[in-house]
Amino acid sequence: MKNKSPLNFSAIITAFACVLLYSSEALAWGALTHMGLIAEAAGKEKSSIAEEYMGAFIAGATEPDIGAMESGASSVTADYKVYHDPVFAEAMMKVAEGKKSPEREILKARAMGYLAHLKGDSVSHTAEGYSNAKEVYTSVNKGGKANHLTTELFVDTLVYAKNKKALDKYGKNFIDAQTLLEVRNEYSKIKGIEIESDVKKLNKDILKHRAAVISNETLADALAKNPDLMKQIDEEFSDRFDGLNGRGGITKSVDLIAEAFKNGDFLKIEKLKDERGLLEKTGSFAHKIVDSAAAGGLEISEKALINFTKIDYLRKKAEGLAGSKLKGNEVILAKLILNVTSGDKTTLKEALYNAEASCADLSDPAIKLKMAEVNVEILKKKVEAAYDEYKNRPWWKFWLYLTNSDRKKYEKLNAEYISKKEEFEKLKKNRTDAIAAAAAFTVPPEADANFAGSSAEIKAARQALGEAYEIYKRAGLPAEGSEFEKYKAACEAYKKIINKN
Repeated sequence: MKNKSPLNFSAIITAFACVLLYSSEALAWGALTHMGLIAEAAGKEKSSIAEEYMGAFIAGATEPDIGAMESGASSVTADYKVYHDPVFAEAMMKVAEGKKSPEREILKARAMGYLAHLKGDSVSHTAEGYSNAKEVYTSVNKGGKANHLTTELFVDTLVYAKNKKALDKYGKNFIDAQTLLEVRNEYSKIKGIEIESDVKKLNKDILKHRAAVISNETLADALAKNPDLMKQIDEEFSDRFDGLNGRGGITKSVDLIAEAFKNGDFLKIEKLKDERGLLEKTGSFAHKIVDSAAAGGLEISEKALINFTKIDYLRKKAEGLAGSKLKGNEVILAKLILNVTSGDKTTLKEALYNAEASCADLSDPAIKLKMAEVNVEILKKKVEAAYDEYKNRPWWKFWLYLTNSDRKKYEKLNAEYISKKEEFEKLKKNRTDAIAAAAAFTVPPEADANFAGSSAEIKAARQALGEAYEIYKRAGLPAEGSEFEKYKAACEAYKKIINKN
């Protein structure tokens, strides 16, 4: 294939920097979304990059996370910081200048991919970013890791499915260890610092990164085989296009990248030297899969990458993680993956609920009530489906007239639904009673105003009341129990002192 007109890579790369600098949400996504949006933008606006270099550009958009493989949610490695420094892309450009064609153009295209990743990553883990702002689970706090990872997983799946044809056309040309070493050495010179570099370790890091990307692709392909589930995922994350909190979403990101392919604005890489959000990195669940495989004795090699193309292999690793002593977030994701790739007719809502149920803090009355409500909604849908199946049994399923298994299924589900609904109604009544009880015993604000500072006795009683209320509130405002009784007693004691005065 012949190259397109000669490329001014410096102009293109700085144009990308300019567009991404002013983007609040550009490319704040997972690995497959990073790749998919580039492919989508290339289809929308004629790319300045020849097709034979697009594979390096697309792979480069994922490669700053090569150094994240050993890091947790709240810590990053030295390599992660190196790869997320825009100066690293500058070093890559300088190394490229010393190479012959086509290696020169490939490495420059890769540098563009790095920059396309960086600005998005600098805001992807703030509270306003889509992955953190999106609330998926009932008991997980807004911005919680499980919400972030689940949103990233499903948006990756949707974007990858939409752009798979283009991505397969371009392919992915990942960096090799020797080239990465050269860029690291150049980066070291520019920064005036020393960084340790071992080719064997670099090769291992690259292989682990590729394994994580492949794992994400395998999961996305498995989900794409379930059209009903994909439709539900599409509906649940339909706000991905516009984003949340006015931060922009996929549509804005695609438009920004498409604009970067054609604009002539210039901005020095120096302007991108910004570490916002760098230390807030949250690795994908695929990283956990790869680490689990390595911990289980798998030597991550070129040949071993084939394992991560098999959904059964990934499910086996997820089973191990689900039964491990990991934190709740990882267990939720492991169980979610098992649920959505089971091949059963599990709905998205049911899969999310089942994944969350074992980790939810049901000792919290508020969470227990919310979880019960979700469960009742799920059971209601299942009862309706079972009833429809029973009442509309096809004539050719003659055995059902003998076994009545469809009717029995409906009756069993309906009995469970009635039971769970009664439990939910009781929990809801307790909650309502608790709120009413709290209101009945709460001292009016004007009482504080009238008697504040009147005496040490009143101050002590008011302090005791405040402390009792905080404990009562943390308990979920129960209608009975020790927290309720202590709060009630504190209110009565305070009122008694006020009336005495």
